Amino acid sequence: MTQIMYHHTAINVLSLLQNMSNNKMNDIQLEAELKKIEKQFRVKYEELVDLYNRMVLFQIDVEKNGGMRAYEKSAITWLKSELELLYEVYQFCQRYGLNIINISKYVSKNELNLFRKTESQLQNTYYKLKKCEIPFENIEKQKPGRKRKYTPVKETIVETKKENKQEVKEEVGYKETEKSLVTVISGIVDNFETISQCSERKEDELHQFMEGIYKLSSMAAGRSREAKNTRSLESELQALQLENERLKREKEELVRDIKDMTQHLNHFIISSDIDQIRKLPTFVQDCKIELYKLGLFNAQDGKMKIMVDRRGQVMTVTP
Repeated sequence: MTQIMYHHTAINVLSLLQNMSNNKMNDIQLEAELKKIEKQFRVKYEELVDLYNRMVLFQIDVEKNGGMRAYEKSAITWLKSELELLYEVYQFCQRYGLNIINISKYVSKNELNLFRKTESQLQNTYYKLKKCEIPFENIEKQKPGRKRKYTPVKETIVETKKENKQEVKEEVGYKETEKSLVTVISGIVDNFETISQCSERKEDELHQFMEGIYKLSSMAAGRSREAKNTRSLESELQALQLENERLKREKEELVRDIKDMTQHLNHFIISSDIDQIRKLPTFVQDCKIELYKLGLFNAQDGKMKIMVDRRGQVMTVTP
């Protein structure tokens, strides 16, 4: 089948990787094709490996859900591996000069069909991932009468608009107060000049009065600075709380993944010697896939690179 060529390097690379992930290839063929792409398009080998692996993992998850048709009819809108692939595809394309709109166009179901989604679905989801409005996990379809998990984002937008309106009101009020204060001070100065022309005693009294105003204004300015510092600290605290929530979610996800890994180990350990010998290759492959998903098996040991084939098997090749 003739390969369609595009004007953009990133899209050509994605198209080639997509064809490779759809065809069964041994490790030697796979390594040769990746090096060929690396040389032709001057793309980093590690980027190609990462994108290829993510495409294969997405395909594996689709097959676990009964295939693409069954997945599209299921209660799941986005698979975790699909979101991870989506984010990396956008990042990769942007590094090679493509903008968000063109990326959405080329990888949608109307072009490469890398994702069975529309341009607007892809673009909106990428922005939500980038802003941490949705997590990298399976996203279920919205049921009638129920809100999505990430709907509080809308509330945040409304609150932001309210805060902006309040800031405008405060700014207008501040300007009016400032104008009124200038008028008052100007009047005090005029009165000071008038009194100073009448008697020295009243001039001394006015000096004391002005000194009192200065002290009071200094105290007010100090309170204002403290209030400003308090608001700044509150903003930093809110940012830390949001970061803490994000880390908490990542920790919970990591704990779940480790529990799955532990179950694999327990099942293997309690099995008989014969079963252990018979299932050892499968067990090792499953462990490699789970460790790769956890980010603990990134193929940076020595010169070995990691590949995942369509059956979910992890292959090691030398770059």
